[in-house]
Formats: sequence, C-alpha cells, structure tokens
Amino acid sequence: MKFAVSYSTPFCGADPDRRIDYARHAERCGFEALYLPEHIALYPGAAVGPMEIMP
Repeated sequence: MKFAVSYSTPFCGADPDRRIDYARHAERCGFEALYLPEHIALYPGAAVGPMEIMP
C-alpha cells in the first residue's frame, strides 16, 4: 500500500525552503507522494503572468 501526505499552505506557509524540508521529511518517513494545494492565493497586488489581481 502506498501513502501520501498533504502540505497545508494556510497552516504551514508558502516558503519554498519549508516545503522542501517538509517533502524530504515525508520521504524519510516512508510517504511516496506529496499533495499541494493548486489554487493561487489571491491578494491585492498579486500577479498572474502579466495580469495584476485587483481587489
């Protein structure tokens, strides 16, 4: 049986180094997959490509 673990961006944050540390720890614990949220965090001033997101 294979197991995966989920990374909670709202709880753990979006820092790339923290995500890497979390993923490596999960791998050492025997998890075979890591799930990440796939939505874009919307906040005033954020940009998606050339489009700026307005409030």
